[in-house]
Amino acid sequence: MKFKKLISIIVSAVLAAQVLPVAATAADAAWDAPLSISAAENPMPEGNLLSLSTFDREACLRRWDAGVQKLRYVEDENGGYLRTDEIHLSYSGFTYGMVYEIPAGMYKFTGWFRTANKGEISYLRILFNTMDGETIRRNVYINNEWFKVETYITTTDYLSDIKVLGGPNFEFVQEYCMDNFSLVAVDEIPEGGVKIDYGTKVTPDEAIASMGDLDYVPWNPNEEYEVKGLMINHDNSNYFSQIAENELTEQDYIDFTKNFEGTHVTDYVINVDGVFPAPGTGRTSALEYYHMTEFFGGEEADFKEGTTTQSAHYMYDILSSDYIGAWIEGFREIGINPWISFRMNDIHNLSDGVHTAISEFRYKNPQFARVQHHEKQGNWELAYDYTHPEVREHMLSYINAALNRFDPYGIELDFQREIKLWFIGGEYDGLEILNDFMRRVEELVAVYEEKYEHEIKIGVRVGPDIQSNYEFGLDVVTWAAEGIVDLVSPTGRYESHNNDMPIRLWKSVLSPFNVELAPCIETANLRSYAGAPTGGHDIETLAGTAANMFSQGADKMYTYNYFLNATTAFGEEDKITTDDTFFGIGTTRGFWNVITSIGSYEKVITMDRRVIVTYNDVKPDWQAKHDGQLPAAVSKGGDATGLRIPVGDITEGSVLTLKFSTDKEEVLENPPKVFVNSKLCKYIGYGECDGVYTSDDVLEYEIPVEAHGNTYVVAEIFSDVAFTINFAEVHIET
Repeated sequence: MKFKKLISIIVSAVLAAQVLPVAATAADAAWDAPLSISAAENPMPEGNLLSLSTFDREACLRRWDAGVQKLRYVEDENGGYLRTDEIHLSYSGFTYGMVYEIPAGMYKFTGWFRTANKGEISYLRILFNTMDGETIRRNVYINNEWFKVETYITTTDYLSDIKVLGGPNFEFVQEYCMDNFSLVAVDEIPEGGVKIDYGTKVTPDEAIASMGDLDYVPWNPNEEYEVKGLMINHDNSNYFSQIAENELTEQDYIDFTKNFEGTHVTDYVINVDGVFPAPGTGRTSALEYYHMTEFFGGEEADFKEGTTTQSAHYMYDILSSDYIGAWIEGFREIGINPWISFRMNDIHNLSDGVHTAISEFRYKNPQFARVQHHEKQGNWELAYDYTHPEVREHMLSYINAALNRFDPYGIELDFQREIKLWFIGGEYDGLEILNDFMRRVEELVAVYEEKYEHEIKIGVRVGPDIQSNYEFGLDVVTWAAEGIVDLVSPTGRYESHNNDMPIRLWKSVLSPFNVELAPCIETANLRSYAGAPTGGHDIETLAGTAANMFSQGADKMYTYNYFLNATTAFGEEDKITTDDTFFGIGTTRGFWNVITSIGSYEKVITMDRRVIVTYNDVKPDWQAKHDGQLPAAVSKGGDATGLRIPVGDITEGSVLTLKFSTDKEEVLENPPKVFVNSKLCKYIGYGECDGVYTSDDVLEYEIPVEAHGNTYVVAEIFSDVAFTINFAEVHIET
């Protein structure tokens, strides 16, 4: 008997949870200074060993983005300083390495920091690392005001580097500005010289109080909002890699699931690739890599130092436990549907040589890569070509092994890791090949439905629209019509979340087949066009996306690249909700705020929110790599330049503001005429973008109430000055 399967692609995103550490309030160190501080106003102290040049607006440190900028050292009479115009940014914060060694001794460190996230408390950690491995930590809460961090350190060996992290556990969604870094040698540490009492534990209430009058309310678990649902996708390395380091037990696994009880989370999607032993499938597990002494082909190998291999050894060899099975049990107990997810063509690390993320089957079968006719240019061309029956049998074998071991609510086939499944030119021939593959998955699942005596849903994570999926060789409509799939999650890939997916059309096509629709939010990245600055989501942008998708007919929301760290638990002090961008989504409170808000249509349409113009970041090989509305050229005195932004349903009394950027100062003196939904808009003024999405000035227009009726806005922009729009959004205040 065939039951149906649902698997929705719930997203994971880079949430490094905040556990409030021993940190100090910096309220008494607030520094109310202008944005730019000249060297004359703040001369570097005599004898400064390391200093940073004056503030450069373009170098305002936003979210970390590995490899975007390089670190450059510049010598001067003081012995060297670092320039803000070329700072290396990384997921672990930003690092100031030394061009010379600073010997053991006593030093005074001074720096100014703030968060650029509107209305938010951020946690800052400064690490002083020495050559002998000692790390001196300084922790502080900061907000939108400038804080002067002044502290003294005593080192036992040469100082190797100074690292600044944007929060615990390498959280990467925070934003920081800084100015005038200095490190000065001192003969002694004066009594009371430390301006921040690092031994004082700051409670959440104290941190909130230091922010002044900001509106927030405690979470009310009995709030009368209908929950449509939220799916979260947890990747196969985040939690797994933390098990051995933290000596987690099976009870810890179960306790982790309890974090989500009473939230909007209805489905939890667990990526199992390479986590569990699956002998005979060709999918090498982390445990097999741990015990491997000889790599495939005879090369000597030792993978015991990896975090995932150590965790596999600890979990299976020492504890004889399995977090996946424990999660399935734990989530089911609290009424959350546990899914297991398979990345159908993952290309991570394929060009890195030997790597534990890559299976034996891939290493031994290079002839199954989708490009064979010329030299391979990158990971995309190393992806599987599903034309080969051996590839399809390999994937079916692995799905079978997982279902034989685990009893999930549903399985998800993640085709957005990756969607290029065929040799170039084989996409249309691949349509029926993949249709047959999906029928075989359905038959396989039916066997385990009988074994476990319950329905097992099938879900797919696919491209953003029906046509592009077809062009990639994914006939999603046929899968729905034949009753193979129970849930479809259209999604962007990675470089940007796609705010303009045709959810209304998806719903219209899928509804006759009783297939659920769970649009996916890629929470790691948010940008306006290919090559634009990359920002992270905040609660307003997530609420904007959810309101838009729900208003178009989505059944649930799904998040990717967004999950809770292994050792984090929500205390009552974390359960604070707000309609402001009060807590970054990378904090424990921010994460709580998200999972108790964006799964409800009724809730999100009452929240202040933003909908930013984004783009589709994955296209077939014969089309332009990306497409989107931006950048958009506005001509001088010519036809209107149009923008369409889906905003979702608008509640009565809401204030809508259209914002778009200009790269020309002349436009500020002669602002364009703007119509939205055929109604003239009032020009408000201009300012800076809230976030890092553009460094251009942003023009703001009030959208009249009579233009609020549709779930999207169409803007017409007429200008007497030619310019380019690199960023646009609608801000909804309720």
